Amino acid sequence: MKLKYFIISALFMAGIFSSCSKWLDYQPKDKETEDQVFSSVSGYYSAVNGVYNRMSSSTLYGGNMSFSFMDLLAQYYVVGSDNDYYKAVANWDYTHDQVISTVSSIWSYAYSTIMNANIILKNIEESGSKVLHETDYNIIKGEMLAVRAMIHLDMLRLFGPIYKQSPDKEAIPYNDRFKPEVLPLLSSNDIVKNYIIRDLAEAQSLLLKSDPVIEGGALATNNETGDNYRNYRQFRLNYYASVVLAARAYLWIGDMKNALQEARKITDDPNVEKHFPFVDPGKLLGNTVDPDRMFSTEILFGYYDANRDLKFKNYFDKENSGNNLLVPRSTYVETKLFGGETGDYRNQAQWAATSTSSGSSTRGLIKYKGITTSTGDLSDGGIAYNDKYYYGTIAGVIRLTEAYYIAAEACFADGETHNETEAYRYINKVRTNRGLTEKSTDFNTMLTREYQREFAGEGQTFFYFKRLSMDYLEENNGAQGGFIFPSGETTRAKRYVIPLPEDELKNR
Repeated sequence: MKLKYFIISALFMAGIFSSCSKWLDYQPKDKETEDQVFSSVSGYYSAVNGVYNRMSSSTLYGGNMSFSFMDLLAQYYVVGSDNDYYKAVANWDYTHDQVISTVSSIWSYAYSTIMNANIILKNIEESGSKVLHETDYNIIKGEMLAVRAMIHLDMLRLFGPIYKQSPDKEAIPYNDRFKPEVLPLLSSNDIVKNYIIRDLAEAQSLLLKSDPVIEGGALATNNETGDNYRNYRQFRLNYYASVVLAARAYLWIGDMKNALQEARKITDDPNVEKHFPFVDPGKLLGNTVDPDRMFSTEILFGYYDANRDLKFKNYFDKENSGNNLLVPRSTYVETKLFGGETGDYRNQAQWAATSTSSGSSTRGLIKYKGITTSTGDLSDGGIAYNDKYYYGTIAGVIRLTEAYYIAAEACFADGETHNETEAYRYINKVRTNRGLTEKSTDFNTMLTREYQREFAGEGQTFFYFKRLSMDYLEENNGAQGGFIFPSGETTRAKRYVIPLPEDELKNR
């Protein structure tokens, strides 16, 4: 794997993040330039901000890795013949030119972002202790380790094999270097056990010592008299987000004991319950002025997007999106996704009636829809960080609820973690906070439906189906009725495993 050597800098976020949209990339001309960047606290945090800005780009978690490419793969949306690209993605056609281009962009941008994190890690080892307070040293190093682990895990989940079929098959490289090198393809087992878990364990250790999220929570308020280096913890891969990532990694390789242990660090921590409570239904139901459609209090890691409403208008709003419209098939949401449980807060707050290009009626996702205030649409940093409208500019990447789902699945699994009573307790904790009654039967179906309801627009559902090597039955897809493809391990592998980009293969 060969990557261009560059680092990220940024105009440091000041005031109320008014500079968020102005973050820059640049390529240093020589070593002196790099030394200058990492000679001050502000330089370090500018570089860190640049990494997060790349992660929130449309190429990664601000688009392809959330509501568009990933959710098309996950069969959330019906696609017509008038959009060849959407049709190709939804049919898992990895030979389509535009799909090839998207996949290549995801890969290259992900690994170049990893390289940027590595360069920050290199410099913090070399000079960080001389420049940074111990708290900032621990926070920055911990976050960048978590960033590296998170992106590698998602590349593995996207491009690697179905784990339970081929745990030792070559998958992707793990890049913990800071100069371009051709790195070997490692197996899923090797990457997760020897690299991802290693990085996340160190990240947790550092963040547990210093992350203000533990005692202060999101800290989503502007510091009027100083900097915001340690504020807005939901926009950083903080301690709690790193814990969920570890649970996610263990779950991917079927290590239920460790997955449960990590998940319980979230579900059983009173500080999490205090600082990241389940969404207040009062901010959802009957609130047509400024509803918290993103369930922002439950976001452990997300990104800031002052123009979040543009995503809604460009992809989910019939009035603006044209051929880009992303909607499920007619009646799917009410009869299948929320069938029999339309009182679910997610159904009421995150989906609304719309129409398709053919004129048929359906329910469309409004999770990204903006908030209208007395001064107009919320689309400017100047009002985005008014506390009341904070949740109008955040988008979720890692959620509190995932920890409960992981704990539930680990408890339900056969083996030493098997405890069905606990499994239902964890999943019912989410259900009761979604306005639903508790259940004690048909666990697997319930868990599948929870993933589909909870992570619409956020890219996690495809990984759930791939991990379990599941078929998309009529009950499980918004694209079409019946089987999407014939059952069978070989067929599923072809659909779920995205080929490595040609440029990557040429470099080997």
